[in-house]
Amino acid sequence: MRPGNWFTRPINFVRDAIALDRARRIRARLSRDFYANLPVVFGAHRTHAAFDRTKRYRELMAVSDLDSQMSTLLPALRRFRLLFLPGFLADVILATDKKSLQKELRQHTHLAQYFDEQISWLSSFNKPPAIERLQLASEAVPEINAEHIERALRSDGRPVILFAHSKGGIDAVESLLDRQRGRVRRDLLDRVRLLIAVQSPFFGSPAAGYLLANRLLRSVSRYTLESLGGSQAALQSLTRRARCEYYNRNRHVLGRLTKSLPVLCFASENPPGPNANNTFLMLRSSRDAMHDMGIPNDGLVPIESAILPGSYYVRTSGVDHAVPVMPSAFLDFDRKRFTCAMLSLGLELIGRSRPRLPEPPALDCLTMPE
Repeated sequence: MRPGNWFTRPINFVRDAIALDRARRIRARLSRDFYANLPVVFGAHRTHAAFDRTKRYRELMAVSDLDSQMSTLLPALRRFRLLFLPGFLADVILATDKKSLQKELRQHTHLAQYFDEQISWLSSFNKPPAIERLQLASEAVPEINAEHIERALRSDGRPVILFAHSKGGIDAVESLLDRQRGRVRRDLLDRVRLLIAVQSPFFGSPAAGYLLANRLLRSVSRYTLESLGGSQAALQSLTRRARCEYYNRNRHVLGRLTKSLPVLCFASENPPGPNANNTFLMLRSSRDAMHDMGIPNDGLVPIESAILPGSYYVRTSGVDHAVPVMPSAFLDFDRKRFTCAMLSLGLELIGRSRPRLPEPPALDCLTMPE
């Protein structure tokens, strides 16, 4: 067998290596510039003090008597159904009747406890609010999950608070839009009083693009998603370009949504610190890769991607993508206190007069890498 080109034609090998490195650096620069430019493009929203609820969030997180704080919220919460919407691949770790892969995950990780701590705590109070964790087909495209959410909203006449994590926030938004007619779905919007979106990649994630760009990882992800009843289109829908183009096509109806419904976004970053293991193992490599590109992120989602234009928002640091919804051996995070703080913030926004904003601008998606 003759040696490969890397040996017989070293000049070509070096040239190809330089070209690959140059392409990687260009993609990194485009990604960094895209996310860094979002606060500039949406400056009217980001610089308006009324939308930034970070200071109030910190005040609520510092409350000493958590149970007492929650007890004061209960009379208001009892008026609503509280629906928890998990994120991407959540049903892999929540379901018990699918495949051995799911059972393996549940036996060997904390992943089976997705939202469990919050739901158990809220249910422990006297006369708790109606609580449900929707079993979404989270590995499916948002349009399919929107149908599941629609059925849940129509199943009961009580008003609803949607508490969504990661892709669940995208699914929730999709359920409330009639994109073909360019309008919100008023019949469903009348049933929802608040949407809390925690770390939802409204402008995509470089991690999704990386999985699709790598031939081996693309094949593995396609096999995994299809074996779970989903499709690679769900992963494609979370890339930077797909989310950028989605926003451009629907920015006016998204603007009408945030005018009609209080949307509270939680965006975080978890930069590498003195202890580099300060996040889940599965998030560490993507966290560090995006950090090296100059993109602050929580391990999967850039912090700027998690803020929907026109929404109220919280920005914080030291929180990775998993710890708000499940236990971690690496990060100390009070999920009960977090949930109470976000619900308190959200209840304060219901019925509140929202400041006016200019029409949302379009973004440049032509030079966007995946």
